[in-house]
Amino acid sequence: VYRAIFPGQEDVVRSVIEEMLLNGVPVLTIQDIESSLQVSSDAAARIVERLVSAGILVEAREGTWVKVSP
Repeated sequence: VYRAIFPGQEDVVRSVIEEMLLNGVPVLTIQDIESSLQVSSDAAARIVERLVSAGILVEAREGTWVKVSP
């Protein structure tokens, strides 16, 4: 899944997202992605948009996303 939405960057994105979502971080914000991946807020927002489009995240409230339950 990550390869399709993040060509060339799937390993980095997958590891960060899985670490955050699988190891006790219940919610994800743009700022979390910015600091974890060392990217701009625009890039972090695009990552979130792609994860939402792929059905991996859903917005819980404005500015906060959670992993979709399988």
